[in-house]
Amino acid sequence: SLGEPQRGDVIVFRYPVVPSQDFIKRLVGLPGDEVVYRDKKITVNGTLWPQTPNGAYGYLEGLSYATTERFVERVGAREHTIAQNPAMQPVYPHNVRQFPGRENCVYNDRGFTCKVPAGSYFMMGDNRDNSDDSRYWGFVPDDHIRGKAFFIWFNWDDISSLAFKRVGNSIR
Repeated sequence: SLGEPQRGDVIVFRYPVVPSQDFIKRLVGLPGDEVVYRDKKITVNGTLWPQTPNGAYGYLEGLSYATTERFVERVGAREHTIAQNPAMQPVYPHNVRQFPGRENCVYNDRGFTCKVPAGSYFMMGDNRDNSDDSRYWGFVPDDHIRGKAFFIWFNWDDISSLAFKRVGNSIR
């Protein structure tokens, strides 16, 4: 639907740290929600977003080869694929910036709990352990929302090749 943003939607928004720059992330928390991210699992208002293992893929990171695990994550009746690196922590508290509403969040090395303030949203990337998102720079104000993303415009398989098979696909 084109109406109000919903949990699980992929949203284009102005990056709160540099508002002239657009970001695209999955909406995890609506105004008033309690978002808990513990041991790489999301719970919103007491409801766990279940994850089912869905294989792994490898990629070059600098001069070494890394492996990331894929999961299908469910938000209500909707599903999407996420990536997680088992070698990384769920959040790095020392990298968290000061941001408006930061007092509504509690962080540790296993994750965090945040209460989303009125007029704001909590966003996370699907490449969970390699995403600059609300965990680190805070909430997205309502007036920063540009709209919902519907299809994949551009995608890399790795650092050197386009993933043409995904370009033009709809976003789940």
